[in-house]
Amino acid sequence: MTIGVFFGIAILSAIARAAIRLRTQKRFALDDYLLFTAAVFLIGTTALAYYLRDAFYISMVILKEGPLEFFQLTPPQADRVLDNALLQNILLAFAWTATFFVKFSFLAFFKQMIFNVDRMHYYYWGVTIFTVISYLFLVGEAFILCHEWRLESCK
Repeated sequence: MTIGVFFGIAILSAIARAAIRLRTQKRFALDDYLLFTAAVFLIGTTALAYYLRDAFYISMVILKEGPLEFFQLTPPQADRVLDNALLQNILLAFAWTATFFVKFSFLAFFKQMIFNVDRMHYYYWGVTIFTVISYLFLVGEAFILCHEWRLESCK
């Protein structure tokens, strides 16, 4: 329930921002497009989270109680857990992408404000490069750590 409330607030905020920007400036800027991209990935993240909620609960039981709990699952439940492992990593990639595109939106907005400030652009580009590297690491981490799926991942 809570995820739906926060999802609704975020999407309504993005729509309100678009309406205000169109009314005041009659066009969108780079920061708006980055925020809209984040909203699209948020929609995908929320849809996947609702689709995978049963698998999340089963996975948490397996993590808490130990791997022997996996063998107590019925075959359809075990297949669902194994099939949804890749989707869970895709969900993480979508969630990180939504989060970091909001950060990129802020960075694009602040670039206009600090561009003429003496030596501030070095700090800005340092933060931007660090943010991009962090994003690439966090999105790729799950796929690097678990590069095999289904029963092959149990080795």
